Amino acid sequence: MMTGIAFPISSARFPLSLAAFIEGQERGLGRKMDSVERTTAAQAVEFINYAYEAGRAGADAPEVTPDGKADTARFYTSLATWTRAAWLTGCKDAKNDRRAFIRTLGRKPDSHEELAEWMEILGRKEDTARK
Repeated sequence: MMTGIAFPISSARFPLSLAAFIEGQERGLGRKMDSVERTTAAQAVEFINYAYEAGRAGADAPEVTPDGKADTARFYTSLATWTRAAWLTGCKDAKNDRRAFIRTLGRKPDSHEELAEWMEILGRKEDTARK
């Protein structure tokens, strides 16, 4: 049974690919994962990538809710840590994307409407702070 995520977050690039996640997990465990562990890993990667995309979109961080079982506590703790890291990385990447986009155009938006158009292109919600 996969009891936690067995490789360091610092070695991950978000969004995660399932193959890279499984490879890192197997390297950390020192063995091949069984089919149940691979299924669990696939679900974990899906949730972690969801958190990354939520961060990019400016949405709230998704919460990891433990099931209350002692034998899965480490897994849920690991998943919560990875989810938070993915969400924070998504937030950071979104900031960098906006800055790069504005630098590419070489100017600031002329109006609130133009800003809204830019934000739509970036896949973000309208920036209401500019009203």
